[in-house]
Amino acid sequence: MRAPPSTWTVSVVIPTRDRRELVVEAARSVLAQRGCRPEIIVVDDGSRDGSDAALQGLGDRLSYVRQEPRGVSAARNHGAGMACGTWLAFLDSDDLWQPDKLAVQLELHRSRPDLAVSQTGEIWIRNGRRVNACLHHAKPQGDVFLPSLERCLISPSAVLIRRDVFLELGGFDESLDVC
Repeated sequence: MRAPPSTWTVSVVIPTRDRRELVVEAARSVLAQRGCRPEIIVVDDGSRDGSDAALQGLGDRLSYVRQEPRGVSAARNHGAGMACGTWLAFLDSDDLWQPDKLAVQLELHRSRPDLAVSQTGEIWIRNGRRVNACLHHAKPQGDVFLPSLERCLISPSAVLIRRDVFLELGGFDESLDVC
């Protein structure tokens, strides 16, 4: 039985398509978060690999919804529309979080209630090896809007945003393939 929606502080949306093993790992990294118990919404964008069955048994904090293939932005928006938390986070199904990711961001927002959004750094791993991100992928601070128009500088998996602000802004542009 799912916990009452009023208890959710953070809702995590995981869009996926045909990534059965990876989406299970991603969901487990959310379940392992310390300092909070986030709601998890997996939005399946038309998988045919048994992702739904693989996610069964991960607990009552996880909701699974399937949609006809419309792309990752539509999947993120669908999940955000279902979310109950005050805060909204996104985790790509091929990404994982460190156990304190959400706790650190929530503490930042508790200490800085004027902030409606934050992002974390990232560790990039390819073929099992840590790689350094290029300098042009460095995480900017402050007002990042204009620099982000030139290059995708904000990873959805790194963001925590107030749900009301996300919804007021209209969500992800579903005409864009990424970012």
